[in-house]
Amino acid sequence: METLTNNMKTINPCEIDETCEMLKNCFCEVFSTVFEISAQPSSTSDIQAGNQKLVVGSVGFTGDVNGQVYIYIEEPFARALTCRMLGMSESEIEGDELVNDVIGELSNMIVGGAKSRLCDSGAICHLTIPSILRGRSLTVEPSGSSESRFLSMDCENETILLELLMKPQSEPTS
Repeated sequence: METLTNNMKTINPCEIDETCEMLKNCFCEVFSTVFEISAQPSSTSDIQAGNQKLVVGSVGFTGDVNGQVYIYIEEPFARALTCRMLGMSESEIEGDELVNDVIGELSNMIVGGAKSRLCDSGAICHLTIPSILRGRSLTVEPSGSSESRFLSMDCENETILLELLMKPQSEPTS
């Protein structure tokens, strides 16, 4: 059921919720496969507002469905994941470049899995290249008619926060 407003289609509430569920499933699969870490949803955590330095991976998808996913990870856990993925010790990781690469790839795998499921359901879309943000107290505000959902995941007593922003689609013109 779609609602038309000013020649724009609003997001069907289940569309964003279904996409969020796809992200959750892909997140759990990637963490299990790549890191051998069991991940499960947890109560929403506001790690964005804390004083801990964050590494945020961001990947978008465009096409029949448009959105952006931000994956917020506290910097010490991002470094631990980098060590685990690359089979390196903490002392072998100098600077931020390897951590940025791993979190970018992690974001790409999670959002890429959800994008594949969207395509399987008939919504053709493409991924943007991953980008990395770093800082403290990072938040993203949806613009205009975009909607957002948060998904907090527990991974070995660490919390990772996913934020999904989705835009309504323009109606095709005949």
